[in-house]
Amino acid sequence: MAITFNTNVFGLSLHPSKEILAAGLLDGSISLYNYEADPKPIFTLKPHKSAVRSVDFHPSGEWLCSVSADHSIQHVNVETKKIVVKIPSAHESAINALTFISPTLYTTGDEDGRIKLWDTRTPTIPTHTYNIHTDYISQLYYDNHKKMLLATGGDGMLSVYDPRNTKKEYITDSQDDEFLCLCIHKNHSKVLVGTSSGIVNVFDVGKWDEPVERIPGHPSSVTGILEIDDSTVLTSGSDGLVRVMQTYPHKVLGIVELPEGQQDSAECMRLSVDNRWLVVAQEERVCVVDVAYLFEEGDDDEEEGVQEEVDGGSVVKGGSAQEGEDDEDTGTDGSDSDSESSNEDEEVVDDEAHETTNTNNKRTAESSDSSDASEAEEKADAKPGKPTRRQKRRALMGDKRPKNEFFAGID
Repeated sequence: MAITFNTNVFGLSLHPSKEILAAGLLDGSISLYNYEADPKPIFTLKPHKSAVRSVDFHPSGEWLCSVSADHSIQHVNVETKKIVVKIPSAHESAINALTFISPTLYTTGDEDGRIKLWDTRTPTIPTHTYNIHTDYISQLYYDNHKKMLLATGGDGMLSVYDPRNTKKEYITDSQDDEFLCLCIHKNHSKVLVGTSSGIVNVFDVGKWDEPVERIPGHPSSVTGILEIDDSTVLTSGSDGLVRVMQTYPHKVLGIVELPEGQQDSAECMRLSVDNRWLVVAQEERVCVVDVAYLFEEGDDDEEEGVQEEVDGGSVVKGGSAQEGEDDEDTGTDGSDSDSESSNEDEEVVDDEAHETTNTNNKRTAESSDSSDASEAEEKADAKPGKPTRRQKRRALMGDKRPKNEFFAGID
């Protein structure tokens, strides 16, 4: 489903416990919607004179913070729909980025590269200011596991801070590219940085000088990155596409199809806390897509010959590191190859099945019954002509199950 506005959407945040989104708009407004079923507006107010460039819900969900090109910060109570804190000249230039660090601490970044820390208990005075970047701050992110604040900038640098010790600052060497977004990856050991050239830079945590790897695969700017698992991420681009990208080894697996076609640019995207909903801001609309299948374990086998395109579904399988659309001509060949591989696997499985013990045969039968029951339940819930979640995931991700003797017997 898609929610349409009368002006461009720049900021986007999801409520920590409810299916509510907040959109920051070009005209200085903030609009809240319930996206659980049919999108329903909750309220809209206009606290800013210029574009709202970022919004973020407080961890409690009781209020949200917004920053704007008018240099101001506003705190809005979600229940009363009123502005509770106004900081008119919070920065000396337009404010681009915002993120909460804790229930009492948040940080903002501006067009000139300044980053400020704010304490909600003394809301109108910043507790600290960082002046490392020489160009605009594009994104701020706090990794609670590593206790580090990260920032990307238009100067091609990634900076790292410890909010508990403001003297600890780290910054990467400047790259000849604008850094637009970032994502913590691979169990907090990597940081992925999206750039204006379409490259995703990979940094090792603690080794900040240079990226250890550069991942291609995007024809234009990478505007957002979200982690699916230790080897897979979602990326949004200025071409309007949301890609499913494998990072180790790197390749584009496919494209998440958004409702009512694609727009010119994906400004930002967010995942709901339960990883079910992907929310994408595209110019004058916000798209809400169910992507729960991307986070489900592939623990049940289905037919091996998965088509390159899932008809009637929301996922188109890729396979090229350049462009998902370029693989369209090779879809039939890939499918035939998968089918031949499937037949060979079935012959091997049949030979092994005759050699298994009675005990393993019993476990196989029980597991097969369970698998059939699970598949039957899912097919019963699926709409006619629509692929199941498991089919969608298999089309994109493949089966990551270990192929040991026990699982071979189940096939």
